Amino acid sequence: MGLKLAKKSELVTESINYRLRFRNIGDKGFFRTCYCFMLMKIILLKEVPGLGHAGEVKEAKEGYARNFLIPKGMVDVMTKHSLNVLAAQKRKREKVEKLEVRSKKAEAKKINKKNFVIKVKADDKGTLYAKLDVKSIAAELVNQGHKVSQDEIRLKEPIKKIGQYDVELRLAGGKTIIKLKLESK
Repeated sequence: MGLKLAKKSELVTESINYRLRFRNIGDKGFFRTCYCFMLMKIILLKEVPGLGHAGEVKEAKEGYARNFLIPKGMVDVMTKHSLNVLAAQKRKREKVEKLEVRSKKAEAKKINKKNFVIKVKADDKGTLYAKLDVKSIAAELVNQGHKVSQDEIRLKEPIKKIGQYDVELRLAGGKTIIKLKLESK
């Protein structure tokens, strides 16, 4: 799934830039010493603090890239091949995201304004022994055959009493409301 590390022979000449820094030393005003360092273009495979996020093309000093970032698998040297692989991965990721959005929209239509009954343990006054939170509701919906995660359920506060509640779900960017009825076992 990840990019292969490039060999030295695969480097594209555009990926290395030479930058020269001159220091003026001496009375005559001419340059006597030359400090040279190379920058190389790299593709970030993971988020690197102070450098960027995964999938970005950045420049870094060659020593930092070769001695630290590349051995740790955080970056790859930018080559024509690695750019093509990166573009293909991006297209594949976009396709998968579109399919997920479609399936979430279908799930939202299927679940919209549906009534769910959950049996819970409660005392005689109707107070639950254990509060019903987002995690419990998600587990119950999954048990009933719906693909809903905890992150998609919006609940102001955990439910503590028996009764009927409206619970908001955020599926594929849209709001869906389900009716949740709690009954004593």
